[in-house]
Amino acid sequence: MKSDNLNDFQGYLVSKSAVNEKYAPYYVRWVSSCYAFANQPLSDVLTQVQKQDFLKQFAKNHEDWQVKQADNALRLQECLSLRIKDVDIEQGILIVRSGKGDKDKTGINTYIAPSGQYRNCSGTAIFRPL
Repeated sequence: MKSDNLNDFQGYLVSKSAVNEKYAPYYVRWVSSCYAFANQPLSDVLTQVQKQDFLKQFAKNHEDWQVKQADNALRLQECLSLRIKDVDIEQGILIVRSGKGDKDKTGINTYIAPSGQYRNCSGTAIFRPL
């Protein structure tokens, strides 16, 4: 795994107040553990099955709040791993890789404001398929 990507992830979490600074290292640890569990490089997009398998295994040795925190960390990391080629701001189009059913999808992302700024990257996305 590239530690620079994980450091960038931690830095983003703290700078945007996505999580409390004292919890950011745990978010990085959970993401790192998931990728190690899946035996995938951080540059890859994990499938929903890989994430769920990790969380099931993780739940065997961790408290419920830690499992929820790990799930949240994976969601934030997934959102932050979007690439420039995944977003077309002019048309408001977003490509979701390995989405529901582990299928790539293209649709209109209502999180992209007309100004091109993201409104919110966590939570349930409003996503209308093209």
